[in-house]
Amino acid sequence: MPLKHLQRSPTFARIYFARSVPQAEEDPGAPTQDPKTGSVCLKHWSQANILYGEINKENKRIFNFHQFNRERDTAIVSLILGSGLRLSEIAGINVEDLDMNKALVRVIRKGNKEQYVYFSKQALLDLENYLQIRESRYVPERNESFLFIAAPVGRKGKS
Repeated sequence: MPLKHLQRSPTFARIYFARSVPQAEEDPGAPTQDPKTGSVCLKHWSQANILYGEINKENKRIFNFHQFNRERDTAIVSLILGSGLRLSEIAGINVEDLDMNKALVRVIRKGNKEQYVYFSKQALLDLENYLQIRESRYVPERNESFLFIAAPVGRKGKS
């Protein structure tokens, strides 16, 4: 089976985009330009996320997907970078597994081992932003306990 037909999800496209742009070392402000290479330097993932949206304005489908899911995607990437968790571990996190006061999350690791993992302050801020919009934007069912959920796909009004 040829691999050229497989596509990366937009979230991972933004991860690879952010990794390809050098990180700024001294200025916590807006993106700056690297004097040696001339490339744009980013201080934080959210700047790469905004820049990614600006680049894809022409493609309305990608742009609208980005606008709808940017808080969720930022929280996912921030949690990966701020805790060292694997994507499969993050996908299995329930809302009840989060302790926002201690910046701690319960995960099931490889080998079905339960472990508590601390995450960074930036991940905490991004998770708080996501949790504020989660109920209204994604409208989870009552029995839905997973932290990160996706919106229904397809035409509105159809399941």
